[in-house]
Amino acid sequence: MDLTFRKGLSLDFEAILELKKQVHNFHSSFRPDFYKYSESPIEKTEFENILKNESYHVFVVESKNNIYGYAITKVIGFENNPLIVNHKRLFIDDICVDPKYREMGIGKFILKNLETICKSSGYSYLDLNVWNFNKKAIEFYRKNGMTETIIRMEKVIEK
Repeated sequence: MDLTFRKGLSLDFEAILELKKQVHNFHSSFRPDFYKYSESPIEKTEFENILKNESYHVFVVESKNNIYGYAITKVIGFENNPLIVNHKRLFIDDICVDPKYREMGIGKFILKNLETICKSSGYSYLDLNVWNFNKKAIEFYRKNGMTETIIRMEKVIEK
């Protein structure tokens, strides 16, 4: 498959929405106490606002006008912080590869392109959050050189 990695456009909304539904439904099936079911986990206006926001970048992977995956990233910078070394990082806020096309190298293709962006833009880190129930994603990220840095914990308070 001949893949292209490019910046997302407004006309990509419907394809990204379909993929985002898959991600959201997966999350809500594992954490119905946290996530509500939604037929539209992102609205068109929200997507348009992300595209306009200089801190965010939307990327898609396509081949022959079919979108197989996407990543929504955010640049996070630390400057003149008395406790943190000056640096910028590219945070993957949202990422998905169409389940029909997983294990075909598309996710790796996305991460490699994001790493290239980090290097060319002077970012020190590429990072993301992943739910602990998402074992396949965790294993995928590990295989692609990512390591755990922070463990987030919770205690459900019964009402």
